[in-house]
Amino acid sequence: MATYTPQVSWAIAERWDSEYSLRNIGSDRATKVNIDEARTGGILKDVPTDADIEPGASVRFLIAGATGSSKPGEVFVTWEGGPGPVAVPVP
Repeated sequence: MATYTPQVSWAIAERWDSEYSLRNIGSDRATKVNIDEARTGGILKDVPTDADIEPGASVRFLIAGATGSSKPGEVFVTWEGGPGPVAVPVP
C-alpha cells in the first residue's frame, strides 16, 4: 500500500511595514506549523505555534531586522509530516 505525502508549499508576502503573511500555497492542509525563530534570526513576533493552515490560507506575523542589521532573507518553517526546517524567502 502506497504512503500518501501531503502536498504543502509556502510563500511569504509583505502585508504592511513589518507585517508579513505565511501562506500555504500547496493543495493540502498543513498541521502543527511553526517558524523556527532560532534558525531565522532577526526579531520575530506573533509567529505561528502549532498552527493548522488550510490550502490558500495564511497566518500573520511580524519580522524586523535585529538592531544594526537588515531583516533576514528567509524564515525556516516546520510542519507535521514535513521534511524538516524549510527555508522560505522573505520578500
